[in-house]
Amino acid sequence: MTINTPTFQIGDAVSHRTWTDIKAGFIVAVSKSGKTVTFQAAKQELLNGPDSGEPDALEVSIGGFFAHTSGRQRYAVSADTTGYKQKFTLRSNGQWKAARSSSHSIGNVLIDGHHPYYDYNF
Repeated sequence: MTINTPTFQIGDAVSHRTWTDIKAGFIVAVSKSGKTVTFQAAKQELLNGPDSGEPDALEVSIGGFFAHTSGRQRYAVSADTTGYKQKFTLRSNGQWKAARSSSHSIGNVLIDGHHPYYDYNF
C-alpha cells in the first residue's frame, strides 16, 4: 500500500483534525528539511446554520444528550493573523501529526485542503 503524503508550502490551505472537529487554516512556515510545518487557524463562518434561512440549513432535532444536528456544513474560510498556531511534524507512517503528540493517537492530524467541521452531536 502506498501512502500519498502531501508536502506543504507557505500559503497552502490545510485543516487540523483534532478528534471530531476540524479547523481550517494555512501553512505559515516550513522548516528547511520540509518535515516540520506551522499551521495557523483561519476564520470560519458557518453559512448554513439552523437559523440561517438557507435552503440547505442544518436541521436540529431532539435526541442524544440534548439534540441532534444533521446536514452538510458550509463555511466561508479566510486568513486570520490572530488564529492559533500549531507545529506539525511528518511521521514515519506518512501522517502529519501535531508536535509532541503520539503517532498512534487518532487526533491532531494535518490534512490537505480546507475541510472545516464542528461536531454538534458530541
